[in-house]
Amino acid sequence: MSKAGLKYLPNLDSLRALAALIVVISHIELQKQELDLANIRSVVKDFGAIGVTSFFVLSGFLITYLLFQEHTSKGKIDILKFYFRRILRIWPLYFVVLLFGIFIYPGNVDSTGILLSVFFLPNIAFMLHKLPGLIDPIWSLGVEEQFYMFHPHFFRFRNLVLVFNILIGMFIFFYALKAAASKFHWEFIQNMMYKARFDCMMIGGIFGMWVKNNQTSRPHFKPWIRPDFMFDQTFQRLLFLVYAAYLFTVILVKPNMYSDQLLSIFTALIIANLALNPACIISIENKQLAFIGKISFGLYLLHKFPVHLMIVTTQNLGIKSLFFQNLFIYTTSVALSILIAYLSFHYYESYFLRLKDRKYTV
Repeated sequence: MSKAGLKYLPNLDSLRALAALIVVISHIELQKQELDLANIRSVVKDFGAIGVTSFFVLSGFLITYLLFQEHTSKGKIDILKFYFRRILRIWPLYFVVLLFGIFIYPGNVDSTGILLSVFFLPNIAFMLHKLPGLIDPIWSLGVEEQFYMFHPHFFRFRNLVLVFNILIGMFIFFYALKAAASKFHWEFIQNMMYKARFDCMMIGGIFGMWVKNNQTSRPHFKPWIRPDFMFDQTFQRLLFLVYAAYLFTVILVKPNMYSDQLLSIFTALIIANLALNPACIISIENKQLAFIGKISFGLYLLHKFPVHLMIVTTQNLGIKSLFFQNLFIYTTSVALSILIAYLSFHYYESYFLRLKDRKYTV
């Protein structure tokens, strides 16, 4: 694969944008509820979970895809470069948001939450309700950093059949641990494993490696089931229809049918088609969405500040009409969130991204 092909897969920036905007909508309604404004939180309460789970699956898919690509082209992976790439992408904005929350967040900040977050355990701080509300999106970054502590090391093995089987085994382990914690009422483990969506990321990784291996001129392993079926047009139509029906059901009809694992499988199938199927029946490539997708990291981490500000502004302006109240909140919150994310990306994150690409790209 060319360097350009390795860096860019179609539709994924737009998918990132949609996932980020879903999270923003969820948090707008959550903060309206917390500030005693009329809200539709009961309708969109699973939006956040849907958006974050999609991010986790996409992250697992891409990281594994790229590790597999590096392994097959060079015979090994450069672990040190991998970690430098992740550090330069995540740490600069993560610590700015954390420091901003510590010094500017209105109210007392729990020292335990700060300590846990500094050592990339914000998911534990979030679970213990020790993370300031306006910066709590950082909890998912902790999960990703913890995932990176073990996941790339599987690719140290030269035998890619073994690597693929390990990924499947790790998914089974994480899923079984969740099930056991639920059955035996291990409350702490249950809450911790719900926040640590390693199983969702592993599903993304399994699909990324499974499909990419099948598309190489000489596949490095032969799985029991070849993934060709998922690119069939009839299967695609059924997949997108069932996915839409599932989302409609869990959002509006029967929320208790929601499952992170089922959503992850649907999402991984859709990512595989959007990114790796040249004959995909649907395309979400769009300049505006792609732009938002490129700045989605900042949008995800920073949006709670402008959302909070615009809701408080609405209260101070005394807007009584629900229609104009929501019109004002949504247009200003989303626009300001995108603006702040763009400024963060263009004037801050891009410096570290250029450094990453210049020194640590494989």
